[in-house]
Order: sequence, then C-alpha cells, then structure tokens
Amino acid sequence: MWAPAVVIVGGLLMVGLGPYYEAHWIIFVLGLGLLNLAGPFATAIVLNYAFDCYHPVEPNNKYGAQAITHQAAPYLLSALIISMSMAFGYVSRGC
Repeated sequence: MWAPAVVIVGGLLMVGLGPYYEAHWIIFVLGLGLLNLAGPFATAIVLNYAFDCYHPVEPNNKYGAQAITHQAAPYLLSALIISMSMAFGYVSRGC
C-alpha cells in the first residue's frame, strides 16, 4: 500500500500547489491523472489482500445459507470490478 499512498500524496500536491504557484496547467492535469490512477489501484490491492488472507470456511450444510454465501465470492468480485471501472471511467472524468 505504500505505492498508492505516495502517488496519492504526489497527486494532491500537484493539484493543490500547481495553481497556487501558477505552474503550467499540465501539472494540474497530471495530478488529477495520478489521483484517478491510484484510487482503483489501491482498491484492487485491498481486495486482493482480503481474498488472499481470509480463506473461506467450509459450511456444515451444503444447501443452507452458509453454502450460498460461500459461493458468492466470484459474483462479488465481478460486481466490484464493474463498479471500479465505472468509478474510474465515468465518475472521475466528471471532476
């Protein structure tokens, strides 16, 4: 998580201090690009850590609510990928 933290701090400094010191407009744009790059990257790192470290517990009943929850991980992951791409592609471009 150190890489996204450094990129986010750099992007925030570029977005905030660039216009303050009347730097070229590309500094502001590069800062926004770094912020838009680091957000989904940090989210992917956190999700990979959560799925790798917390292994599933096998349910006692193969047909109960625990078994259905146990089988939901691939669907959760695909929904998260779609939501991350929507946030990166559409919401962040509206700034």
